[in-house]
Amino acid sequence: MTEMQKKDHHEHKGPDISGLITKEEAISRLFSVWNVQMPAEEIDIIDACGRTLAEDYYAMYDQPVVRASAMDGIAVKSEAFKDGMPDTSCWVYGVDFIRADTGDDFDDAFDSVIAIEKAKILTEGGVELAEDLEFKPGMNVQPCGSNISKGSRVGKEGTVLSPAHLAALVLGGYSKVQVRKKPVIAFIPSGSELVCAGSVLKRGQNFDSNSIMVKALLEKMGAEVILHPIVKDDKTQIEQALESVIGLSDVVILNAGTSKGSEDYCVQF
Repeated sequence: MTEMQKKDHHEHKGPDISGLITKEEAISRLFSVWNVQMPAEEIDIIDACGRTLAEDYYAMYDQPVVRASAMDGIAVKSEAFKDGMPDTSCWVYGVDFIRADTGDDFDDAFDSVIAIEKAKILTEGGVELAEDLEFKPGMNVQPCGSNISKGSRVGKEGTVLSPAHLAALVLGGYSKVQVRKKPVIAFIPSGSELVCAGSVLKRGQNFDSNSIMVKALLEKMGAEVILHPIVKDDKTQIEQALESVIGLSDVVILNAGTSKGSEDYCVQF
């Protein structure tokens, strides 16, 4: 290699990055000084999808509260079947049987439910039961607390709430829940060459696409985002931008200006 080649190789070997830290070290430093346990706030369950539950929740009621029909049918008295299949042609509605729909309570005088597919209520009175009906006392009845028992956990602290979680909390008797407040993250794009999306692009300019992408990513992760306007590569402007968002946010992200370029001022803060 000639002296000229050595000189060219030396000049183009790239910037010195020995003083920079790794991504893992940056994350470690962040969590060493930032308490990620956000305070709680109470919100309506209908607005809680995607939020993080701040405490455990336990069912306030048994469901069914007493007991309920497990299907559409007729509620009957098991005593009527103690000697075999009874003559149901003369049954009287309200005395020997009543209608019982899925999930419904019914009179305590009745203790079993025959599926409507196995029982035909006759227009002239009485009931016609299917020949293949196999009757068992208490059949097709959901006992008290069979869906949810009082005191059972319906929401676990730290759960990121899905639609199914919201339904479980409602079944537990809740209309409002305590969730962790969303972290507020400020994003400051820096670069004298950057222009907003939709601008007429000129020589030496680039679109600020990072702001749009990062905002969408952070919101998808559950954060509230403060999107600062583009800041030029100017130390004073960058400092002013930082001061404007520090008191309003939990985390500040400075985009660009953190390498070894002549205008990389962000790395100094």
